[in-house]
Amino acid sequence: MICLDANAFYWYYGRERLPLTSSVPKIDVIALRSWLDGREDKCIPTSVMLEMIVHFRNHPECIKQILSFQEEKGLRIYNNLKEYCFTNQEVEVIGLMDIKSTKNYAFNLMKKKIEIETNFSYVFLQMVSLFYANYYLKTYTSINKTSADNILSYFGRGLQTYLKDDYINQLKNSLETGYNDQDKGLQYLKKKYMDLLAQNCIIAHILTDTFNGFINDEEDLYAIMCQSSNVAKSQGLNINDTMTVIKKALSNDPVFLAEAECEIRDIFIRKGYTKHQALYVQHMLSAWLERGQKIRKNDIFDMLCVGSLDKKVIDKNKMVLFDQSTYLLTFDEIMMRFMVEENIANAQCINRFMLPAHKIL
Repeated sequence: MICLDANAFYWYYGRERLPLTSSVPKIDVIALRSWLDGREDKCIPTSVMLEMIVHFRNHPECIKQILSFQEEKGLRIYNNLKEYCFTNQEVEVIGLMDIKSTKNYAFNLMKKKIEIETNFSYVFLQMVSLFYANYYLKTYTSINKTSADNILSYFGRGLQTYLKDDYINQLKNSLETGYNDQDKGLQYLKKKYMDLLAQNCIIAHILTDTFNGFINDEEDLYAIMCQSSNVAKSQGLNINDTMTVIKKALSNDPVFLAEAECEIRDIFIRKGYTKHQALYVQHMLSAWLERGQKIRKNDIFDMLCVGSLDKKVIDKNKMVLFDQSTYLLTFDEIMMRFMVEENIANAQCINRFMLPAHKIL
């Protein structure tokens, strides 16, 4: 089965036919179109269809053209999301809608996309916050393991449960505001995400420093709290520099970092996410924690999209030697690097369409 991400679909359809920024192709577009036309097992993941419909919500005529092309080329919808599924009937109804109804539908679908992005942003915010809190606790040799575990449990469950609704509302509001400001939703999200991450890291400092003062019989714990907050901010825990601080801190304990990244991968698998989704989360964490990179525009939906690689469709009527693997066509630089590292067969499939100067293998 061949799955197309949004970028690959746009090249297949014709970027010049859509209101997209101009882009010089790094691929052999004619070869790509010819190859896809000859495949009967091509599809669009739900996450990609949702992305495209929301992206063109102010251009409903484009949505109708995309759906018409999807039907013409026999591109099936592959439901790869837990959070939303397209039925065949729904896609047919969208195709029959008038322009105004199509636009209203796309704006309603945007609410679902915002919900998905909000929830995953919160999960990633908590993961990175806990990494840093765990690191900072370990800088105090005076705090024993039992006490450290209790502080971390309170930080990760008690306190964050109390703050959860407020944090989710702030993330959601930032996305809604951004989407209504020239489609800058994920730029607004990044800013709010970094603001809340800095706040969480400062809270980790305050909790740890105050507890250390308590076990050392300090009398003015309030003064310790205030000083802790001021010192944390002066060390760079702010909206712009927090990831640099986290990167520098965690680089002092590479063993802990490597173990933590693997544990997060395993947690995502236990939660029902696919192997490649869990691996992509691990790569995202590496970018954030080892290179100080901030959450990227398409991180969340790219992570959902790569789960397509784990879809197995076996046609028993085909010969045993016939390749029935699932491939994801993407020409996104970061996703292609991920394929080179984690799925070389998929990287080879992509590489066949890359122009000589842009080969990935």
